[in-house]
Amino acid sequence: MIAAALVTSGCATSGTADKEDIWAAYSVEEIQEAGDGALEAGETERAVFIYMQALEIEQSAETWYRIGIGKAQLGDKAYAWQALRRAVELDPDHALIHQELGLIYIGMGEPAQAEIHLAKATELEPTLWRSWNARGVIADIDHRYADAVLLYQSGLIGDPNSSLLMNNIGYSYYLAGDLQEATRWFGRAVIATPNYKPSVKNLGLLYARQGWYDEAVSTFSKVVSKPQACNDVGYIALRNGDYEKATELLTEAIRLSPTYYEKAYENLENVKACLLYTSDAA
Repeated sequence: MIAAALVTSGCATSGTADKEDIWAAYSVEEIQEAGDGALEAGETERAVFIYMQALEIEQSAETWYRIGIGKAQLGDKAYAWQALRRAVELDPDHALIHQELGLIYIGMGEPAQAEIHLAKATELEPTLWRSWNARGVIADIDHRYADAVLLYQSGLIGDPNSSLLMNNIGYSYYLAGDLQEATRWFGRAVIATPNYKPSVKNLGLLYARQGWYDEAVSTFSKVVSKPQACNDVGYIALRNGDYEKATELLTEAIRLSPTYYEKAYENLENVKACLLYTSDAA
C-alpha cells in the first residue's frame, strides 16, 4: 500500500497539503521500500525521486546507496559516484556500497581505486562474486593471470555454477598460454549453461586453434548458423597454416549458405593467395 500512497500523494483532498508533510508521514524504511518497488518495475527515474524524499528525513547510507544504483542505471556515472562516496562515508563497513563504488571506478578507468573498494567488499562479505569477478578482470588487464584465476575461483564460493566466472577462468588460462586448462574451464562453463555464448564460442575457438576442426564446427554451430561456423573455423585453419582444411571448410560454408557469403569468399581467396605464395616460394 505504501507504493500506491506515495504515487498518489500529490492530490490532497484539501488541495493545500504541504509536500514535505506528505513524505514525512512515512518512515525512511517505508520510502525506501516504495523506491525499491519502482526500481524493480523498471521505473528508475521515479525510484530515484522517491529515494530522494527519504534524504529529507535522514541522511542514510542505505538511501544514498540506492540512489547511486539508480543513477548508475540511468547512465549518470558522475552522480552515482558522488552518491556512493557519500554512502561509504556514512557507513564504511557496508560491503555492497564498496562493491558498487568499485564497479563505478572501473567504469571511470581507475582500476587502482576500484581495487581498494572491491578488496574491502570481499573482505567484508566473501560471497560477493561480482567483486571477485571485477578484481579478476583488473588482474587480467595487468597481465597477472595466475592472480586472476584465484580471484575468479574465489567468486565461485558465492556462485558455484557461474558460467561467467568459469569462462573468465578459462580466458585467463588462455591469455597465459595454457590451452589445456582453458579448454577444461570453457567446457565446464558450457556444461553449467549450455547456451552461454561466450563460453561456447571460446571453446570452439580453442578446438580450432588445436586443429580439432570437426569439434570446433560442431561447437560453434550451437550458437551460430552452420555456414558461419564453417567460415569461422575455416578462417582459424587459415591462420593455423592448414590451407587444405581451410579450403574444405570455406567451400562448405559457401555451399551451405542460402545467399552470397561475401566473407567466406574473401577468406577463400586469402587461402588461394597463401597457397600461391607457398608454391612460388618452393
